[in-house]
Amino acid sequence: MNAIDYALKLEKDGKAYYAKQAECAKDEQLKKLFEMLAEDEQRHYEIIRGFEDRNYRYKGTYTFKTTRNMFSEMLKDEKCFEIDATNLDAYEHAVEMEKESIKLYLDQARLTL
Repeated sequence: MNAIDYALKLEKDGKAYYAKQAECAKDEQLKKLFEMLAEDEQRHYEIIRGFEDRNYRYKGTYTFKTTRNMFSEMLKDEKCFEIDATNLDAYEHAVEMEKESIKLYLDQARLTL
């Protein structure tokens, strides 16, 4: 799996995860938050998909064979967001997940330089 394929899968899994949380949310504001995050993941997917159309030189890595996909792991559980949380707590959890994604992308980018 190359970097583009890995990033596409991460965004696709992120969208599925947030969509599932939106379905499970009892609070309407929390539901809307997760729907917006799912839409953001779709936009990220489309942006990354656009990279395939550009002429760029990819430096291969085997890192993606062993790199953790946090969304994929959480989707396997098929659980709803299970915390006693205020909307702010749930949002902060989602922000932390996004920060992990950013860190992963930055770490992988450094490995391909």
